[in-house]
Amino acid sequence: MPNLKPPFPAYRGSDGYAFVSYAHADAELVYPIITRLHDEGFRIWYDEGIEPGEEWAKRLDSAIQGCSAFVLFVSAVSVARPGVTNEVHVAHTTNRQFLPILLEEADLPPGIRLAGGPIQGVTAFRQPRDKTYAEVRAALAKFGVVVDEHSRTVQVSEPAVTDHGQGLLAGRPRRRARNLTAGEAFVDRVPESVALRKSYERQYQRLIGVEPLQSDVFPNVLVFFGGGGLGKTGLSKRLERWMSGGLSDAKEWGVWPHQTVTSVRWDFHTSTGNVDLVQLLLTLRASLVPWGRSWGAFDIALGRYLEAVRPGQQDNLGLTGNAEDQVLRTFKGVAAELGLSPIATLTPASVRYVCNELQMAHHREHRLWSREGLTDVLTGAESITQGSQNPDVVVDLLYVLSEEIAAIAPAERPVLVFFLDPFERVQNQLGESVLADLIAALPLALFVVTGRNKLRWAEPGYTRLTVAGPAAWPGLVEGAIDDPRQHILGRLSDDDTRLFYRSRRDRSRWNMSDHVIEGLVQRSGGLPLHIEAVLKLTENLQKANPGIEFTGEALSGELPDVVTNLVDTLTREEADAFRAACVLPAFDVALAAAVGKVHGQEVERAINDALIEKDESSVYPYRVHDEIRRLIRLDRTSRGAWSEQEWKDAARRGMDEAIARVEAGHAQSSDETQLAGLALAINLGFEWDQYPSGLAKLIHDGPSIVGLAPLIPPLSEAKTGSAIGDLIQFVHAMTVSYIDAGDVLKAINSPHPEVDRYARLWSAYRLRAVARFDEALAELRELVQRYPDKARTAQNQIGVTLRTSRRFVDALDHIRSVRPDRIEDYERSINRLHGIPDLDAAGTARKLSETTSRRYQSELEVTDLVRRSRFEGGVDPREVDIAMERALDRGQRSDYRNCLLLKGYDALADNQRYADALARLEEHMASYGSTAPSGVHLRCLRALLTGDPEDARAGYETLVARLRPRGTAWIPAEVWLEELGYEIPPVDSQWLIPYDQVRANWLVVADRIIERAKGNVG
Repeated sequence: MPNLKPPFPAYRGSDGYAFVSYAHADAELVYPIITRLHDEGFRIWYDEGIEPGEEWAKRLDSAIQGCSAFVLFVSAVSVARPGVTNEVHVAHTTNRQFLPILLEEADLPPGIRLAGGPIQGVTAFRQPRDKTYAEVRAALAKFGVVVDEHSRTVQVSEPAVTDHGQGLLAGRPRRRARNLTAGEAFVDRVPESVALRKSYERQYQRLIGVEPLQSDVFPNVLVFFGGGGLGKTGLSKRLERWMSGGLSDAKEWGVWPHQTVTSVRWDFHTSTGNVDLVQLLLTLRASLVPWGRSWGAFDIALGRYLEAVRPGQQDNLGLTGNAEDQVLRTFKGVAAELGLSPIATLTPASVRYVCNELQMAHHREHRLWSREGLTDVLTGAESITQGSQNPDVVVDLLYVLSEEIAAIAPAERPVLVFFLDPFERVQNQLGESVLADLIAALPLALFVVTGRNKLRWAEPGYTRLTVAGPAAWPGLVEGAIDDPRQHILGRLSDDDTRLFYRSRRDRSRWNMSDHVIEGLVQRSGGLPLHIEAVLKLTENLQKANPGIEFTGEALSGELPDVVTNLVDTLTREEADAFRAACVLPAFDVALAAAVGKVHGQEVERAINDALIEKDESSVYPYRVHDEIRRLIRLDRTSRGAWSEQEWKDAARRGMDEAIARVEAGHAQSSDETQLAGLALAINLGFEWDQYPSGLAKLIHDGPSIVGLAPLIPPLSEAKTGSAIGDLIQFVHAMTVSYIDAGDVLKAINSPHPEVDRYARLWSAYRLRAVARFDEALAELRELVQRYPDKARTAQNQIGVTLRTSRRFVDALDHIRSVRPDRIEDYERSINRLHGIPDLDAAGTARKLSETTSRRYQSELEVTDLVRRSRFEGGVDPREVDIAMERALDRGQRSDYRNCLLLKGYDALADNQRYADALARLEEHMASYGSTAPSGVHLRCLRALLTGDPEDARAGYETLVARLRPRGTAWIPAEVWLEELGYEIPPVDSQWLIPYDQVRANWLVVADRIIERAKGNVG
């Protein structure tokens, strides 16, 4: 309850006055009204200054008997308060004039209706405020409460002719009868609403510049924390609806007293410790739609980031509806300002087109560059892939939004309030550090965090964060008293629990005595989850037996007993559907039906009749509270209860369904469906410690191993030695820099053959990529020894590694002995490395038809683009764009690097385009530790074009600095540097033709690329 200071002294005297009766919980609504009346000169008596004691009742009775008008502020709370009812009774028995002022729609008890007689009350929540005050003034004057001119502090004006439809309680929606959950009932307790209101008021002062922002100080986080089952999610959602004007039954909170806010909900119910930054940004941009404006630099930066990480769609950025339309308008406007061709739709290609032009030197005076963070986002986006989502770039992106907000006139700035729930899902994980950085990037927004544990960010030694300590997070310091700060949540009081049970009983017309309710109050201990289980059990029993007289025996019991009894009210099929829902962290109807071996109709009925929550923000729209899931999985006494083996079988069916969805996604060429299915299979396997055979292969063959990392449990929770734990380690190891990845993958050393085989295979790939050829060969030979029945791939990769290390003769000998069917492919690829033209595309087509791996298919297609660019007449730039999009979608960094190289080939003769292409290529390679010579290639070709060896000096220095052996990728650069006059340190090479011929061949290739680039100018 708010501890509001009475706004003025109550009237003391014998002249006509109004006695005000109200519930203290409505003080935030009542005080502004009576204050205005007082300031206009009306004499007002209210319970200001009375100290509780034996004189209390006498003084109230005396004040009522002496008043000229009895004013009752009517709300659902006030009419239920015994004190208000007693005051009405005294007013009625002493024949006081009665004036009800309705704060909201509420059913009046018979006693109050009788006291009011035929008097028409004043409605204060759905008519213009001036009209409301006029009606109150007229009624008070009629009752003999006249204006005291000596005490008047404001002049009364007549109602304005124009009526904007703003009621005295502007923004307060009409109440609708509905059943609240117990969690929602909990959040009707006033202290939480007061904490939010105070936090908002302070943050608003910062937003409009009254309270200055301080560098590296972030007092914009309000936290509510407490144990499970306390209704924290209900609190979070109800607070959001309250601030947004969408709460129809605010009860004790009253109407939100300030302007409506722009709320942003970041939901982590399905998180496993990581944060899906793309989804957070899409949610944020959708929340900005009501402002109906372009967000300038933020929209440009957002489009560029989404284009870089690609949330999975092939032809859009993941934005939808009005958000997509607004961002498109921004891009159209910028394109027009730059003098570019008009763009019709928001696609990855159109975003790249505008952003690339904007970054050109001759556009650096454009107005958007006044936003300092824009450069960081556009530059950083060049080097990210979907797998990492690069949190640093997102921090810069939100800083751009802060700059856009700061550029708006203070009084017109949007009030952004973010609701983060449940925070324990990301706490003590990488996601927590990322979110702290995002909060710091938005100092003009308020963040409301709900979770099980308090935030430790103010502790100086909390090393998980970029910025920590009491100076940075003053509101999170232990003992802080000013909001926003941290608040611990307790359980419902007995009075609140009793009131909630009675309200539901009366609304639902249950045959339940107060005595039974009293027993339920004591048994539940104020735990909202327990209360909700009792209510759901009561609903089901009432449905089965209308009019049944409820007893304590039927409804009471500890939470596990109530949950078990609830299951027994379901049909066998519904109960199995409910149990299936408890297998899954979140679900859709088809998924739960497959897990429970039931029909979809049974799942839908279970959603209505069991403790299942809707979660519309998630890919899977339903979930069960973690504590209920735990209790159902422990249940062995309800009718049809599953055994431990049946639970495991159900989990396996869930993984089988996930795998079926992966296969369906593959057939539909849907990368997004495949990744979602793989993530579901891994998460289920992690929770149930199961591993379905073939899962590692599906991941290997899938669209992106790196892209899975944000969707699965964090590395810190992976159980070493279990198949599923080692698989999780494998996926996360694939996100490591190439320089370190080989060792990290090798260290997994899983006892599970399938996981071990793929981890070692990828260890060899990564070792080979950084020229650690002998170690890569050792890994591959170990694979042959360990898994002779699966040796075919390893034997082939031994040949690839020998070829890559310039041991061409050894490679051909090896392949002849183990894979004679591949000898022609090897000869052709080795010829290409000697600079011999390869004009046969049939080999690539055959390989594409043989593989089921979408990742390998993409790799083959990009390799063929490089072949055609070097040995044929070049490639269509649109083919390169398509390949680049696909590489971004799948997090295939090497393919993306090769596409950037091809872009560089086309730009060699254009100074600015060449500089931009080289910068993009080298930044991308640096982002994942690539040691490939792609940047050296471009520098050499540019020097050959300009005739200035200095243009290639940086490339030469890179070559000389290499300590490891140089693989075949360096051959063209070595030839070209040598042609430019540089002395090249020799490398042992098993040439199949004289080196002079190799050299001549690669010079022809360079001439071909350079002449084509010259033709692209003008």
